[in-house]
Amino acid sequence: MLDMSVDNVNGWKAQLMLDMSDNVNGWKAQLMLDMSVDNVNDWKAQLMLDMSVDNVNGWKSLNAQLMLDMSVDNVNGWKAQLMLDMSVDNVNGWKAQLMLDMSVDNVNDWKAQLMLDMSVDNVNGWKAQLMLDMSVDNVNDWKAQLMLDMSR
Repeated sequence: MLDMSVDNVNGWKAQLMLDMSDNVNGWKAQLMLDMSVDNVNDWKAQLMLDMSVDNVNGWKSLNAQLMLDMSVDNVNGWKAQLMLDMSVDNVNGWKAQLMLDMSVDNVNDWKAQLMLDMSVDNVNGWKAQLMLDMSVDNVNDWKAQLMLDMSR
């Protein structure tokens, strides 16, 4: 389920909610992403990410919850870059890797880029890959681009 709404260019809000549920050998992957941006000149960005993975094949369950709040007030020409890498190895040899990169440049003519990559490999040979790319350019004449690629 994917819901993306954008309101009010000068004081806009962007909300993205992504729910991915699958049932391969009993596991479920659920990813919720919420990104809100308010008031471009004195703006705040809040990002909440929740990733849970369960499995019943004898290997341990993984519950990872990450909450991230980034606020910036009234800066001209600033740059903020946040990069986060979380990898987990589990009993049956699978790996879950989550990389989140958010760059914001220049408050008056700013760009926001969010890239999310989640890949899981399993003993039975299947792969689940989720790639999310959201770019927003130029507050007054902005563009929103969303690319979602899921292959197994």
